[in-house]
Formats: sequence, structure tokens, C-alpha cells
Amino acid sequence: MNTTNKLPELLIIYIRPHFIFFDMFLISSIFLGCIFCISFIYISVGYRSCHSVLTLLSANSCVAGLIFNCVQLSNALLLFRDDIYLSTSNQNQYCEIRNYLMHVSGSLLYYSYCIQSISRLCFVVFYKHSFLLSYHIHFILIAIQWTLGFLLPISILTSSHRQYQTETSQCFITIKNVSQILYGMISTFLLPITIISICYTHIICFVRAAVRRAKKTNALPARRFNLKRDQG
Repeated sequence: MNTTNKLPELLIIYIRPHFIFFDMFLISSIFLGCIFCISFIYISVGYRSCHSVLTLLSANSCVAGLIFNCVQLSNALLLFRDDIYLSTSNQNQYCEIRNYLMHVSGSLLYYSYCIQSISRLCFVVFYKHSFLLSYHIHFILIAIQWTLGFLLPISILTSSHRQYQTETSQCFITIKNVSQILYGMISTFLLPITIISICYTHIICFVRAAVRRAKKTNALPARRFNLKRDQG
């Protein structure tokens, strides 16, 4: 009886060191990402030569990435603590708040990339409209991004179908709440990725059309030159 009861404990002790190794690797990777984000923000703010609309959007993405890394770092540290002490955290320990912040940070990051794609669309396709290239428009886009980033995932706090996952020490919406899962997927991932895809597809089509027009324009003088050379 004693041997049978101790067998699961021995298996847990054998597996936990592997989890600790991966936790340390995850924490170090996230910490390195935080350093890169802080470095870019410092450079973009501290040097006047870097002050531009494109740098502003990149710094905005770095701020969103820094928030995302900080949220993931807190989750990784909590998981690391659980693996060290061979225990599981209390599911009521700010579980809903951490889940909300995880979705907020992801939304902020994805929508920051969405703003970058919209800005590139304005600079490449709608470059004749100078007001679209101004700081004022981009500050409005950034304000919309941060507003959506905090408001869209707020329904997670009111969702009643949540399940605590001991492996990750986090709360997740159960499969039973299909509408909430679809809403989270569409608002956090599908919508910004769709906008990004549309913007870059339009940019590629515009550039290809411009290249074709340039080739036709350059081909006409070359034909005239060859014709005169043959006649002469």
C-alpha cells in the first residue's frame, strides 16, 4: 500500500524538474523581450532624429509588447513557484483579472500591428492626402487601439463559464460558452488579422500596378530610340 501511494509522488518529483527548466527558459525569454522593448522605447524617445510617425507606431507596438511580456512574466513566475513547491495556486487568486489582462495585452499587441498596416497603406496608396500622414491622425488611431484593447475583452470578467487549469495556473473559458469563445477569437485575433491582410494585399496590388505602369512608360521611349537607330 505504501509503495502504491508513493508511486505518483515519485512520478511528480521526476517530472517537475523538466517543468522547472522550461519555466526558467520561458522567464528568461520574456525578460529578454522586455529589455528589447524598453531599449527601443528609450531610443525612440531620447533621440530627436528618430522622431517620426513610423517610429511612433513602432514605439507604440513596443509599449503593447512590454505590457504583454509583463503579463506573461507574472503568469510564468506564478507557474514557476507552483513547480518549485509542487503545488497548485489557489484558483481565486486574481485568476479572472490575470485572464482579462492576458486578453487585453494580446488585443493591444495585435491592434498595434493593425495600426501599422493602416499607416503603411496611407503612406503608400493614399500618400496624396497629406492629412492621413499627419501625427494627428495617427494619435487618433493609437487612442482607438488602446480603447478597443481594454473594452473588447471586458466581457471575460462577466462570463460565468470559466475553468481553472492547474497546468498553467490560469482560468480559461470553457467550451460550453461557445458565443464567448467565438467573440474572443474574432475580436482579439480574427478582426485585426483580417484588417492587416486587407491592407497589405491592397499595398501589394498597388505596387505591382505601379511597376507595370512604370515599365510601360519606360518602354515607349526605348522603342522610339530603337526605331530611330534602325532608320538611321
